[in-house]
Amino acid sequence: MKMTAFRIISIFLLIGVVATVGLGEFIFWTVLKVSCSESATISKNNPYYFVPNGKDEGPFRGLKWENHVNDDLSRWFLNDIDVEEIRIKDRDNNIELSAWWIGKNYPKEKKTVIIVHGINASKKHFTQLIPASILANAGLNVLLFDQRNHGESSCPTGRYFAGTKEWEDINTVVNWLIEKKDILSSQIGIHAVSGGTLAAQFIMAERNDLLAFSLDSPIFDFERIVKSELEWNGVPPILWKLAVYIGKLHGIDIYAKKPSEGLESLNGRALLVFHGKEDTRVPFIHSKLLLKYAEELGQPVAFVASEDADHNEALLLEPEVFEASLPTFFITNLE
Repeated sequence: MKMTAFRIISIFLLIGVVATVGLGEFIFWTVLKVSCSESATISKNNPYYFVPNGKDEGPFRGLKWENHVNDDLSRWFLNDIDVEEIRIKDRDNNIELSAWWIGKNYPKEKKTVIIVHGINASKKHFTQLIPASILANAGLNVLLFDQRNHGESSCPTGRYFAGTKEWEDINTVVNWLIEKKDILSSQIGIHAVSGGTLAAQFIMAERNDLLAFSLDSPIFDFERIVKSELEWNGVPPILWKLAVYIGKLHGIDIYAKKPSEGLESLNGRALLVFHGKEDTRVPFIHSKLLLKYAEELGQPVAFVASEDADHNEALLLEPEVFEASLPTFFITNLE
């Protein structure tokens, strides 16, 4: 009788473990799986011609985004500037990164900005192309690229590593600029958007020779973003610890690297932050926490808040804010 009860309990425990792991796997692949492709709406986007993301494909949701899907972005088209398509090889990881090089005044001008996208985005999204246009029109060199598992780059795993591996892609691009374009690291800046700000903050900590970073809608608190991303994907936030555990089994340890380490390593290097106060994807609290920690460290931060903007919406609502601040920031702070 005791043996039978033990077997029943063991079976139920086993079922519970399998069900829990299965749920965790479902959550993992729901939240961090990426398509390694583009939606049909933006598949033909390039610096010469591009449109906003389609319905239900924007950086935020609902009627507010639907009001932007037909926005005319033609003022940002680079009609008179050459764009070079390139492939940048990371031989250590057997990865090729698809990129666009825009060097209107190169090699006379060496100051260069790398633009970094977020999860399930690419160099073809307006959130990358508008800043690229603003910077290129100001005479700076620009390099846009697709991170691993995104866009037209190599897709070894089909998952997003929350910046813990993607920072290596930025590093690969930096080294390519140094080796192939004869650009000094002190002449290279980073403009990162949304989830790309994680990789940008990690490379802040890894390299002390990059002098200027701009972050649009930055993620700063990992636990908060795990909870909000679960909710964004229709998963109860209460399951966030399970999601973190399963992520660790897949090599994504959100405690191995912290965004705060980037701030700690800046040591006075230049930082510019943009964030919309009505952000529904990366809540505004992330920038408030970043600013608070920067103040504690004595790290200067130039901060631009947009009162009514949702996630990355300020680019569409008030692009003049970016035109006024973004080029000047990099021109001033790169050597």
